[in-house]
Amino acid sequence: MNERISPIITLKKHPFFVGVIDKNVKKNIPVKMDFALGVDRRFSIPRLLLNKEILSALNNAYASGSMISTPLGESNLSTKRMNGFINVIEKCLDYKIKGKRFLEIGCGNGCLLNEINYKGGIVTGLEIGPQAIEAKKKYGLEIINKSIENFSCVEKFDCIFSYGCLEHIIDLDKFLCCCRSLLKEGGLFIHQVPNIDISIKNGLIDQLQHEHINYFNPENALPLLNNQAFTKGGYKLSDEGNEMAIWGYYDLQKNIGWPSYRYSKEKEKIESYKNLINKKTKYIIDTCNEMIKNKKSIGFYAGGFEYGLMIENKSIRYFDGDEFKFGKSWILNSPTIESPLNLLNNPVDYLIVFKSHYFVQIKQNLIKLGFNSNAIIDINNI
Repeated sequence: MNERISPIITLKKHPFFVGVIDKNVKKNIPVKMDFALGVDRRFSIPRLLLNKEILSALNNAYASGSMISTPLGESNLSTKRMNGFINVIEKCLDYKIKGKRFLEIGCGNGCLLNEINYKGGIVTGLEIGPQAIEAKKKYGLEIINKSIENFSCVEKFDCIFSYGCLEHIIDLDKFLCCCRSLLKEGGLFIHQVPNIDISIKNGLIDQLQHEHINYFNPENALPLLNNQAFTKGGYKLSDEGNEMAIWGYYDLQKNIGWPSYRYSKEKEKIESYKNLINKKTKYIIDTCNEMIKNKKSIGFYAGGFEYGLMIENKSIRYFDGDEFKFGKSWILNSPTIESPLNLLNNPVDYLIVFKSHYFVQIKQNLIKLGFNSNAIIDINNI
């Protein structure tokens, strides 16, 4: 597969992020691995360059139930994200869910699948991780512990969907083929994925993760779907712009092809991104080191652990507004994530927010808590 991809962005000893973890849990996974990103000449999307070491680490991560974002329905923010995606699905189906057959790829904890079931959909979920067993027990739904490549069904589906799954697919060619074989003609093919344009715009490495094989934005996603017979498609950005729903309807008469004509344009974009990363990373590290040199305490809010590992001083504290993450760690051997409430009695001199798309909301919430507004810094304004 890598013969179609030449590395453009290379990150040495990049954190192997598998979602927040309990501090004392020991997993059979590395803390750091090299990371390389290029553009696939056939798909015309940025893709991770895979090797045996990464594949082995990914297998171990998925076997232990890795979920790199907060499971849907487990916090206020994740529930909001889920409901936003359901609204898009309903609109794409003209608000006719009842009685239709739905297949969710990578259904995780089953919360999204259960909501579709509650609205009258006939649902089946596929989940390769151990959470499939718990989800089946919790909701009593048909959740199968298989990948789509090993799944077969006599009656086809009206809709195949996923949330935070499509970016993880290794054999994208085979995956798309399997989906076509399971979808009715005219059926809806819809997926919620991260929007890499947010990170590209800011020159940040927050979305560059070993579990993310494919990197989508509106420009590259729709040509890929259209060439794979999912036509009359569209996309909808989340309110913050960091995620997007992408969709198309299966056209049985459409010839299958690839948007290879976009390769050069996508390559230029990632090369520009590389230059931004080099400049932005150096500036972040130099600025934090200067703060530490001047005896200032630093907190990172909503991420930043990738940069924290590059800073020699390990006194940086981590905060997040998602209650699911409190008391857990971003990666093995890193400090636990604190509630923002801890800042009231034990403040920091500078609190750097690593999610610019949420910055206004985060700052407002922190000010309401009584935190010093002058100490809250957008990562893009340090």
